Amino acid sequence: MSRASLVMKVFPSPERLTLPLNGAMPRKGLKRGKAVAQGELLAESPSPFGPDVAAPLPGRVAGLDGANVIVDVDFECGAELAEHARLRELGPVEAARALRRMGILPPPAPPPGEPVVISGFDPEPGVRLARALWEDQRGALEDGLRLITRLYPGKPIVQCLPGGTRPLTSMDSAAVTMKIPYPWTLPPLLKKRLLKKIGRAAARAGRETPYDPAARGVCGSRTLYLMGTAWRTGRAPMAGPMSLQETPALVPPGMSPAALLALVNLRPRPGDSVILGGLARGRACVRLEAGLGPGIEAVTLMRGGSPRASRREGRCCMCGRCRAACPLRLPADLIGGSPKMLWPLMLERLPQLAQCPGCGLCALACPQNVPLTALLGHPGGVAPWWGPLKTEARAARKRWARMVPSLRARPARAASRGALPPRRVVREAGPRTAGPRLRAATCGFRAAMLRFRMTERRFRAAMLRFRMTELRFRAAMLRFRVTEPRFREAEPRTRAATCKFRTAMLRFRMTEPRFREAIFRFRTAWPRLLTERARFLAETCRLRAMTCRFRTAEPCFLTARARFQATTSRFRAAEPLFRAEKARFQAATSRFRTAEPLFRAERPRFQAATYRFRPMTCRFRTAACQFPALETRLRNAGCPGPVTRKSWPSKTNMRDTGFWTVSFRISDLRKPEHSRERTGASGHGTMQLPR
Repeated sequence: MSRASLVMKVFPSPERLTLPLNGAMPRKGLKRGKAVAQGELLAESPSPFGPDVAAPLPGRVAGLDGANVIVDVDFECGAELAEHARLRELGPVEAARALRRMGILPPPAPPPGEPVVISGFDPEPGVRLARALWEDQRGALEDGLRLITRLYPGKPIVQCLPGGTRPLTSMDSAAVTMKIPYPWTLPPLLKKRLLKKIGRAAARAGRETPYDPAARGVCGSRTLYLMGTAWRTGRAPMAGPMSLQETPALVPPGMSPAALLALVNLRPRPGDSVILGGLARGRACVRLEAGLGPGIEAVTLMRGGSPRASRREGRCCMCGRCRAACPLRLPADLIGGSPKMLWPLMLERLPQLAQCPGCGLCALACPQNVPLTALLGHPGGVAPWWGPLKTEARAARKRWARMVPSLRARPARAASRGALPPRRVVREAGPRTAGPRLRAATCGFRAAMLRFRMTERRFRAAMLRFRMTELRFRAAMLRFRVTEPRFREAEPRTRAATCKFRTAMLRFRMTEPRFREAIFRFRTAWPRLLTERARFLAETCRLRAMTCRFRTAEPCFLTARARFQATTSRFRAAEPLFRAEKARFQAATSRFRTAEPLFRAERPRFQAATYRFRPMTCRFRTAACQFPALETRLRNAGCPGPVTRKSWPSKTNMRDTGFWTVSFRISDLRKPEHSRERTGASGHGTMQLPR
């Protein structure tokens, strides 16, 4: 898996959210046009264990019906901020209640002696969230782990992770690395496998590993992230993790499947199927415009629909493949091979079927395409056709048991009341005529019995359908009685809404010409919009190209940045030396400025001396040119030694006489005729040479 695929994509906030109520009751005072803040409670669940509905983003209520609350997102609606829950200061019960008010269902408490399991696996194929959350959102997961410690004090915590995933840092939890395939990644089966791995000593002692179908104490990665976000902010999360076509992203709750697929550039076509959830237990989406609840983990688009949807459902052939494919080896073939009218009784007589994890492997392995997952009532398939509760099924079974003996007793009573010929008719007609009549009456009786049995079967099926319809009718009557006071309360509002609707219709008729004019303007501006759209697409392509070039140049930028930091460090090291040199330069500058007047005063005298020195320089150069000839003459005259500066002509000799006056040493003379008489007592002599 590449590093880019582990980054959670964050999409912009939508303009409208459709929040499903899921049986929750809207709060009093919630009406259209009301401004709601982020995290404000919109509806309360009647069940103490059900989640409430809170606003993930601020806005205004645009609509309210019995199933959804529509909110137009507006960050400047002016609503007062909802008070955040301080989960760090609450106890376990208060913290769990605060999470339910935010729309988050915490995992149920584990049984005594069992740990709290943090699952790092994706529950089923088609959901790719766990690895991205554990790599990109580790801070939120660690906060969720702190909240788990607060909810279940004293309980050991075990992190069950796949290979290559770093565990969360916590002093109260341990990490276990496992490599398991589907369906063992489902919460109840994962807990069973983990307890079996941890408690191998109990398994050697002959005790069976406990199996918990409700998966109490198992917390998935998605729930842990939501709890961590609530621990940080104290409000309902603005976005929840969701897998869009196997792409992990953070999506606000209440968005429609069509809008979510449009974010990843996917458009459903006729014949395609949109799966809400994983590919094994997900259900097909009926309305693409309806908002999604907080329990949906993935949205997947299947081109051409499901491959099993095109297969025709057949009858169970009792091959046993479903039982072999089940990880718990449950007898799913018994309910698949029974008549439909006995399915409620089979589920009641086989309590082990209630342990079904709903993995869907039995339905995938069935060669006759029998929807066994749907028959067991799991969300992975369509709800079974009978659909009663257990109490209603038990009442229907008792009524059917009372009805069957009366139906079986009717043929005997019918035969005794004239279906067979009486004995006196046989005696009066005689043996010759009674035989054919008796055989004809017997054939008629058999045909009547066959028709009666067929009618009896139809009557039983009709009676069962009638009982089921009666149960549905009673449930509908109960719902009607519950909703009747609401309807009466809503009647004045309905009348007011009717008046508003009529006023709006009048306004619409008045604004219809303007609307047509606007349509004409829109049609006129449509080509320009297409041109602007083409320009926008071109700009998008250029931006993508620039992004690619930026990513390519990023390593060079990092290298240059390192070099710049090294140069900066060297500059900082040389900065004291530079400041010392600067001080010296300033001192020298001050001395130079002090000496500058003196230099300017001496400059005229220096120029005058220069003018006097130039003629002397010329004469000196002339004498230097004549010096080799003079040296030769001196040697010829008996002065072999080198000529020193004292032997150079002076100004007096050159100006007064016509001879060179040369000084020399007596030791430099090689000829014996030169004597000391010509010299003084000092040992030096002079010689005059003609010029």
